[in-house]
Parts: sequence; C-alpha cells; structure tokens
Amino acid sequence: AQLVYRNVDEARLIADVKASLDRAAVAPRKRRVEKRTWDPQTGQVVVGPRQTLGEVEPLSSAEYIELIKDFTNRHTLPLPFGLRLFNALDRQKIASNPKHSCEIIGDALGRHIHKSVVESVEYQFNGTIEVDAGEAEEAEDAFYTAEREPKRQLDLPLLGKHVVEGYEPNASYLYDSLAYDSKIEKEIVELDPQVFDGNQVVVYAKLPKISIPTPFKSYSPDFAYYIKTAKGQKLYLVVEAKGYDREDDVPEDEAHKIAYGKRFFAALNKRHPDVEIAFKQRINTQDLTQLVRDIGEVG
Repeated sequence: AQLVYRNVDEARLIADVKASLDRAAVAPRKRRVEKRTWDPQTGQVVVGPRQTLGEVEPLSSAEYIELIKDFTNRHTLPLPFGLRLFNALDRQKIASNPKHSCEIIGDALGRHIHKSVVESVEYQFNGTIEVDAGEAEEAEDAFYTAEREPKRQLDLPLLGKHVVEGYEPNASYLYDSLAYDSKIEKEIVELDPQVFDGNQVVVYAKLPKISIPTPFKSYSPDFAYYIKTAKGQKLYLVVEAKGYDREDDVPEDEAHKIAYGKRFFAALNKRHPDVEIAFKQRINTQDLTQLVRDIGEVG
C-alpha cells in the first residue's frame, strides 16, 4: 500500500510547528576548545579546562537550503512543503543552532501532523503485503514466494523475539511453534478459546512484521482470525493487542499508528466489499469473547 494525502490542512500544520519552535528555548551554538596533554610517565591523557571562544557563525543561505533539503529527506517530506514550512519559521533561531532546532521541528511535526493528516490519508494498494525488513535488506512479500505460491513456512524472527521451546499450540493456531514479542501476545496464543458463544475460531495467527505505511513509522498489527459465527457468518478479524489496563494508557505515538491502521483496513474493505474485515484494538483486560461481541451483529 502507498499513502495518498488529500486536502491536508497545510496552513494549520505549519502554524502548529511554528508555535512549537517559538515556545522552545534554543541556545546559540558555542565554539569550545579543550586542551589535552599526554603524560608519558602515567600513560594517561590529562584533560585541561574547557574554554568558550564565542558563538558559531550562523548558517549561510546556501547552508540553510542544504539544511532544509536534509530535513525533508530525513522526514520523507516534499521539498516544496519543506521550503514553505521553513519560510514560516524563525530563520535566525534555526541558524543559531540547526541541530537542536531541527529536533524541535521534527518532534512537532510528529505530534501535530496526526491532527491535520489522519482524516486526509487514503491508501492505494499494489497487491502485495511486504515484510518490514528495515533498512538492512530488501522487503519481501509476507505470505507468497517470488513465484507467487503461498509460503509453507515463515522464519520465527518475523513472528517474535522470544520462542517457547517444546510448546504445541492448539489446533486452530496456524503455526507449529509459539513466537512472541510481549507477554500479552504469548497469553493470547495460549489462552484464546477455540469455541465461544457458538462461534468457532477456524484459524488464527500472529502476523509477521508486515509494513503498513503511516506518516510516522510503518505499522504492523499483531493477530488475524478467521471465525465462523453462530449465525453462519464469516468474520475476518485483525487485532492490535496492547498490554495496558486502559485504552487511555496507550502511548500517543502508538495510538497514532493504530488510528492509521483503522484507516488502512477501512480502505481495504472498500477494495474488497465482498469480504468484511474488522479491525479492533484489544486491551489487556479484554478477552476474545468480549471483543467479538463488541463488533456487533455477530455471535
């Protein structure tokens, strides 16, 4: 999938970032020197007092443009937007300490972009679901080989950092081993019922680290279920499991990615109207039975 932005409130976003930078204290860079002397008798370096020689010269116009280019590349922003953003900001403040200022601007974008963008994001699909391979290697399709045949097995590291040796999951679990990243993921595999309220879990699985793009980092939900309901319906359920006592305890950056996950699966439902996919956030205290009841019109 690729992100598509529609009707983003750019003026509001730039104003929010500007306000964050204006409020922040940014100290000008100082040029400091430190004298170090090698003592051959002790074999140690003797560090002398540090001296401040004064403020570093502000950036030139050419250096300032390079700073903007570097910032937009690092945050995957269009250069024209980067230029408009920096034109609205306090150039003197940025030039006096570029590193600290760009950290403030980047953090402000991360916090404020959600408010302006979440309702403006759309997804276009390319037909593959890729593994989140990071920067070390090229991503691969999560479920199909290069010949477009379904994969017979997955590497355990794609499913979790920890492995329960010798554990045999129940018959509904897709894999023959239990790999997990967190305590709640392990408990879900071990404790989720196969039958509840007349519903039957035909198959469920921890998802590999797939790459759903968001304006923050890529997002990967935790579990997928295929459930035959008591009413004879087919329920395809994707679950984000969080080991917190309350939904309000979920950190803001995680909540943002979940919000984009909801947009992603809503778009996927529009692309495949004949297959309904439900996406739910599952908090620590909520069991699968209650989760399915909350979806409504099933069970």
